[in-house]
Formats: sequence, C-alpha cells, structure tokens
Amino acid sequence: MNMKKNVKNILFFLTAIYCTLFILFNTHSVGEYVSGAVDRCIYIIIPSLFAMMAVSGMLIKSGILGRGSILKIFFLSMFAGYPVGAKMLSEEFKSGNITKKQAELYMSVCFGAGPAFIFGCISDILYSGGNAGIIILLSSISVNIIAFIIIMLVLRKDKAESSEPDIYFSSEIFVDSVISGGKNIFSICIMIIFFSVISCILKGTGVIYYLSEIISGITGIDSGECENIIESILEVTNLGKLERNNYTFLPFVCTAISFGGICVILQIRAVISNSLSMIPFIFIRTVCAVLSGILCRILMTFMLESEVISVSEADIRVYSAESPVPSYMLVIMILLLLSGFRSRSSFRRV
Repeated sequence: MNMKKNVKNILFFLTAIYCTLFILFNTHSVGEYVSGAVDRCIYIIIPSLFAMMAVSGMLIKSGILGRGSILKIFFLSMFAGYPVGAKMLSEEFKSGNITKKQAELYMSVCFGAGPAFIFGCISDILYSGGNAGIIILLSSISVNIIAFIIIMLVLRKDKAESSEPDIYFSSEIFVDSVISGGKNIFSICIMIIFFSVISCILKGTGVIYYLSEIISGITGIDSGECENIIESILEVTNLGKLERNNYTFLPFVCTAISFGGICVILQIRAVISNSLSMIPFIFIRTVCAVLSGILCRILMTFMLESEVISVSEADIRVYSAESPVPSYMLVIMILLLLSGFRSRSSFRRV
C-alpha cells in the first residue's frame, strides 16, 4: 500500500512540476485560453446562473416549496442551468427533507443546460436555423423526464421522516442565500478557468492531437474538429468551437449537453454535500447522454427536412451581452457581502 501511495505521490509531483514549467514557458497561449474562459464566465455563466443559485437557496431554506418539492426542483432544474438542481437537492438533504438515496438518484435527472445556454450559447452560434436548438432542448428534456419517472417508481417507498416545513423568511435567509449563491458561482467559474488551462496544456503537449488523430482515423471526422470534440467533453462551452452549420455534429452536441462534461461534473461536486456519492450521477448521466444523442438523430429526420442552411461569414461571438459591466458589478457586490458578513446572530426574524 505504501509503495502504491508513493508512486501516486511521485506521479502527482512530476505532473505538477511539468504543468508549472509549461505555464511558465507558454504564458501567451495559456493567457489566451484563460481569457476565453473568463469571457465565458462574465458573459454567460454569471448572468445565467447566479440569480437562480441565490433564489433556489431561498426557496429551500424558507420552506416555500413544501411537500412535493422534488417535482418542483425537477422542473426548475430543466430551465435554470446545470448545478442548480444539484444545489437545491443538497439543501433538501441537509434539511432532512429527503434521504441520501433520493438526493443521489434525483440529482442525476434534476440536471439541464437550460434554454438560455442551449439557444444563446450553442444553437445560435453553431446553426443558422432555429430548429437545431429545439431539437437539443427536446432530446435533453424528454430523456430526463423518462429517467425521472423511472427513478420515482424505484424510490416510491423511500421517504424521509421529516414533517411539512414551516414557511419562514428572514433577512438572515436572504443574505445567506445570496452569499451562498455567490460562493457557488465563484467555484463554478474557477473550475471553468482551470479547465481552460488543462485544455491548453493537453493541446500544447500533443495529447489532444494524438487522441484526435485516433478518433479521426476511426470516424473519418477532420482531426481539427476531433480536437474541438475532445475539448467539449472536458468543458461543454467549447462546443461553440465546432464547425458552424454542420448538422452531422448535432447528435454529438445533444450528447455533450446532456452529459455536461467533466468540468460540470466537478462543478456539481463543488456545490453538493460531501456525504453524497457521484457514482449514480455519472452512470445515469452517461446513459441519458447516449439516449439524447439517439433521440436527436431521430428528431433530425422530421424537424430538419425543410431547414434552410445559410452559412454566414460574419464574426459571431459566443455571447450576446453587450456589456460586461453588470457582471463585474455583481462580482464586486458579492465580494463586499462576503467581507461584511461576519456573524449570523445579528440578524432577526422579519
């Protein structure tokens, strides 16, 4: 056991040294990747997720959802963005409203990119036709609904012993929810930025190149596009790098969005209780992702028959916001709240 542990420690040490040296000698390329990741956080992640992260905390802690909250969390998670459903279920588990088994299984289906991300950040960037976004949304939601019903049947006898929670709201709940949402969104953005560095290192060392050559040899897909596919598996917002108006990639886009990517999985890990296992989540999401891709291929037969594909040479950005100022101000306010929030005992019930 000690030998195995020592080997792991040595490999980790050598990897860390190599990554450090790579960053020192490739500051320009690393800076470009980090800059792109920061842009995605400022223009996409913070505007689309922060409000829902804060509001979801208030809904759980105030007891407004009450009984049957799993169904409400499920529908909210379809539109709120990847980590929101997991965050709400984690809060329910901590409050004793659901069991550990319920939290772990429902977490795998209370999971969705949300229409804002699908249309604004993926389909509108990759495809000129509007039906592509509808296909992505339908394939993801339909599979989640089927999986949700199956899990409900499996867990029909598994219930928490908690009683109906009282509805209670206070300034403490409000501030705590906002700060908690800020911490979670900060963790998510840090993970996205970190994964951009990993992508840069893997690409710079040739790992992504050799993997893409293998995939290209098997599938016949251009090796450059295979590199984008690999980066999308690592971090799902990289889907925007795929070739525009190439509908052959649409099933993969649906699969990747349904799975979320490795970065999203680690984001989920960051916002849930440490006592919850990620194994059921990873297994069920993998199955759902494959089924989403298959369903997407079926829907394409009917919904893309009359699709007019027009390739635009215009410069398209991966975000729609005109100014980053609101997001910058939001970050500043979160930091001010974090620095000023010292003691909960000073708050009184409203």
